Amino acid sequence: MQRRPIRVLMISGIFYPKVDGSVIAVTNLLKSLKEQGHYVHLITRRLPKTPAAGLWQNIPVTRVGPSGSSNLSRLLLSLNQAVTGLVLLRRHHFDVVHAHGFASLLAGVLFAKVSRKPVVITFHGFQRLWFEGARWKPEYTLKLAYPLEKLLVRNADEIIAQSPALKEIIVGLYKVRPDKVSVIPHIIDEGEFPFIPRPSHLKPIVLFVGTLARVHGVDLLIKSATYVLKDFPKTKFVIVGKGLQREYLQKLIEDLRLEKSVFLVGPEFDRERLAKYYADSKLVVIPLKYEGYILSLVALEAMSTGRPVVTTMKLDTDLRRYGVFETGFNPEEIAHSIKRILCLKEGEYSRLTAAVRKYIDEKCSRKATVPQIEKIYLKLMDRRTAQRIQKSQTTDFHPHAIDLPKSSVLFSNRFRGY
Repeated sequence: MQRRPIRVLMISGIFYPKVDGSVIAVTNLLKSLKEQGHYVHLITRRLPKTPAAGLWQNIPVTRVGPSGSSNLSRLLLSLNQAVTGLVLLRRHHFDVVHAHGFASLLAGVLFAKVSRKPVVITFHGFQRLWFEGARWKPEYTLKLAYPLEKLLVRNADEIIAQSPALKEIIVGLYKVRPDKVSVIPHIIDEGEFPFIPRPSHLKPIVLFVGTLARVHGVDLLIKSATYVLKDFPKTKFVIVGKGLQREYLQKLIEDLRLEKSVFLVGPEFDRERLAKYYADSKLVVIPLKYEGYILSLVALEAMSTGRPVVTTMKLDTDLRRYGVFETGFNPEEIAHSIKRILCLKEGEYSRLTAAVRKYIDEKCSRKATVPQIEKIYLKLMDRRTAQRIQKSQTTDFHPHAIDLPKSSVLFSNRFRGY
């Protein structure tokens, strides 16, 4: 398929200055597409004290309100994003819209219905996969939202899942055709997280990066330290992140008398300093208290650096040969998996780090992922072009000459004060 520049309208629910996994995933995609010569324009939620429009690394970003998280605010945000996209379409002539998350998908579908542009959806933090005790929305809310979710997903032209396991779930849950779902892992910026064959720190460091929340299982890791230190007393446990459980975790460290071995160092938003934490570590532990179906961005960043990963998540079985160690939710089991890595000889550990990095090169690097995404965009664009030609005798619609009623501007201007 011949490669040509593509004009992509990206829609997300959140962006900088807020930082989380979905923001990092979106930024990696934005940068990767731009570096390949494509035009990308992001529409996202306007947060307090953020400008309505500006540039992020020379990528145009338009922010619209409202900034609240209630269902009404999310609905208004989706409508506002859709109308703003249509206003921008006059000037930028987008070829495809790529939405991230369900609220953004609503905006994308509304935009696509008017503009007749194809819409792609990528899921982030897919909460229906979490066990009931870890979900941040009540079960009845998810049941009420399901019919709309199903309708939106079935209206997407293409769905991107980060693993075969997630694809299987999406196909079964929303009853979509398997050929509409492509498996493409998250993109990792290898320049930010270069391969470091050996840990930079002399003493073995076990690293955690994430939110200090109950579902992230940091307490399980701290409890596992008592078993690891019996055999490897020089090991240090470094916990990077912030959250509501910080005081509880600090008290747990003190109660277990681990103050000299376990350290809560706070959050780290600087990507260069975060990369240094990975480089210093011997391995990274992701002790989530629910079953996961994709490798988190923390895992991929660690693997890009060359660090093996110990996790409680249930993942695709082929990851085992790439240095991902599945373990149980019991602290003793976590400790056992950690010790398996700590006891490796230098040559064995070097081969393990090479296997870990190989996964990134083959699956998550820009070289591996961007051509797949380009192929999806071009396929959908060509399909829409063929449909327009087929219908040209029965309609005079021109996608770049949309005459919006003045009342439509309500959504693009009303919430500028948020």
